[in-house]
Amino acid sequence: MSDSRDELERLARLIHEAENPPERGLLLRVFWGLLWFVPLVVTIDLLLIFLVGSMAAARSEEGGMEAGGAAAGAFFTEYGALILAAQVMIWAGLCLGGWLPGTSRQRKPRGTGRER
Repeated sequence: MSDSRDELERLARLIHEAENPPERGLLLRVFWGLLWFVPLVVTIDLLLIFLVGSMAAARSEEGGMEAGGAAAGAFFTEYGALILAAQVMIWAGLCLGGWLPGTSRQRKPRGTGRER
């Protein structure tokens, strides 16, 4: 009898948490947002290096890798400030929208994932 009562109380608590998820503090959201900046910038930079380098290497008749590296370096030298501004805008949008893990206002209620 007490097992079923405990189970009902646990289910009632889970339903209450699902309807009213706890809010994450502002400092914690700022911390996670700042922590996400580096991986986001590195990912975008690597993607751009790959794209620019591979296009330059495909156009080059000789020395594809050297041409790709030189083209990527020249691209970042010329457009580095614009790329950084775009990265900051993307990062800010993802953080303010709560799309990056840890940056949303509402926390996921406990017990909603797979339990073992």
